[in-house]
Amino acid sequence: MSNAERRITPLVDIEPTGVIADLQDPATQDILTVIEEQGGGIPYSQFMALSLYGKHGLYSSGSATINGNGLAQSLWGGGFETSASSYIFNETIAEHARAIDEALQSPSSMTILESGAGHGTTASDILSRMRRTAPDLYDRLLYRIIEPGALREKQEITIRGYNAGTASDNPVDIDGLRGEGDSDYNKVVWTRGSALDAVVDPFEGLIFSNEVPDALPIEVVRNKDGQSQQQFVGLQNGEWVKIWKQPTEQVLAYLSEYGIVVRPGCYETINLGAVEFQRNMGSMLKKGAMVTLDYGQFGQEHAEVLPIRFYPEHDAKRIGRDERLTYEQLSYRVPGRVDITAHVNFDPMCRRAEQDGFTVAFAGLQRNYLLTNGHPTEKVLKRAKIVPHKKIRYWQGEEEVQEIPLNLAEERLNSRLDTGIFTLGRSAMKALVLTKGVGFRYANREWRFPPPRRW
Repeated sequence: MSNAERRITPLVDIEPTGVIADLQDPATQDILTVIEEQGGGIPYSQFMALSLYGKHGLYSSGSATINGNGLAQSLWGGGFETSASSYIFNETIAEHARAIDEALQSPSSMTILESGAGHGTTASDILSRMRRTAPDLYDRLLYRIIEPGALREKQEITIRGYNAGTASDNPVDIDGLRGEGDSDYNKVVWTRGSALDAVVDPFEGLIFSNEVPDALPIEVVRNKDGQSQQQFVGLQNGEWVKIWKQPTEQVLAYLSEYGIVVRPGCYETINLGAVEFQRNMGSMLKKGAMVTLDYGQFGQEHAEVLPIRFYPEHDAKRIGRDERLTYEQLSYRVPGRVDITAHVNFDPMCRRAEQDGFTVAFAGLQRNYLLTNGHPTEKVLKRAKIVPHKKIRYWQGEEEVQEIPLNLAEERLNSRLDTGIFTLGRSAMKALVLTKGVGFRYANREWRFPPPRRW
């Protein structure tokens, strides 16, 4: 086929996954029903949504949860550690909220809205710190939680004062009850729904989320022979297959609007939901700040391998070992028992925010955001417990230097050791801070960040 013919004729490729569909698996049955209804193939975002949030999906079925230490994990005990497991992290967010309150000139009602509240540990620690250190603000404070699933009951237990297992300095009595828990609980209002469709009247204050956009269903696009292709999922002779074909109009519009150029031989994940997340959550803020913490980058990933992360739950890992399957193959073999996440490209979120009247106040490492807001990193390094059996490597520039014991508290910061702070791998947590109608000053100095991007 000539190059001209290739440009005219849509390129369609069928890529076998090497996995036979398990027709007895309930999540597989759900996905195959939708594939049949839609004529033989569904976008990857739909496969991911059914795997995670469908009737028998990982999250909706209860296979994945967040334990009392703030760890998002499967029931078997493995999973991902987030900064929300550190009460020091949570109290740093509280300090940021206090700065916002000052910038707002102490309004009669100050609101903190959290999406992705897990077991409510962050909410509990923030409210406790406000009650102890900023009673005037505590009296004016309303804490809102957007909760789409069945975690509200666990959040209520945590916020009422039960010991959730964190190193919080909230007083705990012999029965495990934290003092004054009910007073904190009375400060909280729940809104049922997801961050993409929940409706909250605009308020003054802080919107906060930790690792929400990376779990939103994504599309996958690649460049093959100079032509963009989008991944669909189907079945052929009983085997799961990837169907690569012309991108949908929605994906093409996204690529055009945000200037995404997929390089030859590379993949990009297209997180349509992240922009909708920014639009919907941002619409709730009348004046104040919006903080989004997540894994990702400010710009394209240009990945030469599929830029998606797969985390099978315990029984699925055993199946993978027995059948010699990769984690990606397991996501087809047992789709309701493998978590799927992807790095977030924050640039489209920044552009959407600026269109909606926000200013990009900070776009960079979570570490720098935390230190700016008073996180006592060096003190944490000195007093945190060491886990002797667990080690990490660190780099001086690009040169690997040595292995050292992993400091559990600093694991939650995902930062660099060559400046006195750890880094875990090459993928650090990022922070996006957006402001509307306010400016900030910390420690008697301007909060200086790069100027907003121009598109």
